[in-house]
Amino acid sequence: MAPNSAVTKDIPPYSMFGGVPAKFIKSTYEMIEN
Repeated sequence: MAPNSAVTKDIPPYSMFGGVPAKFIKSTYEMIEN
């Protein structure tokens, strides 16, 4: 998650969220897998 993001619900694992309110940016699963 990005700094100063407002999250009001659970987010899925390996996901990147940012903004106010927090919005989905991208999945980080590929970066972790390699």
